[in-house]
Amino acid sequence: MGGIDVRTVTFESEIVKLKAFTITDRQNVKVVGISKATTFEDITELLCVLRNHRIGFAFYDPYYPSPSDPGAYLDYSQEKNETRNSWSMTLGNHGWTGGIYTISENNIALQIHHLVENGQINSISINNVKIFSHYEKQNSVRNRDQNALIHRIHSAKDKINTDDMY
Repeated sequence: MGGIDVRTVTFESEIVKLKAFTITDRQNVKVVGISKATTFEDITELLCVLRNHRIGFAFYDPYYPSPSDPGAYLDYSQEKNETRNSWSMTLGNHGWTGGIYTISENNIALQIHHLVENGQINSISINNVKIFSHYEKQNSVRNRDQNALIHRIHSAKDKINTDDMY
């Protein structure tokens, strides 16, 4: 008698198929390891898998302008996101946090690729992601400005001078 072949597709099994990524635990935090040779297209595929499974992620961006310590901690999630091929993002660093912005997946891929290419990150955290749900979603002008800032920072070949941005 023939049985039914049931295959469970998990985000882990989909990520492993992408070859440029690994899933590991680092100090009780689940992370996706990113190969230095990862391409922009690989990262786009990873983001698609994470989005389809509604898996949030977080990383530190040392290039992001900050009024306090250098850089910002960014958390991306599908929570409160209503826009196709985009993510909700909150950010912060020592003493400050931001609202909920809608960031295009293309800009996120550009950001991650630039950080990996420059040796700033080699993984993204996929648990303990904290979207500050109590914040309101930003309006379209603020979302556009935030997307433009991320694009400007990460489309440059070298680190930009952010001292005069605040």
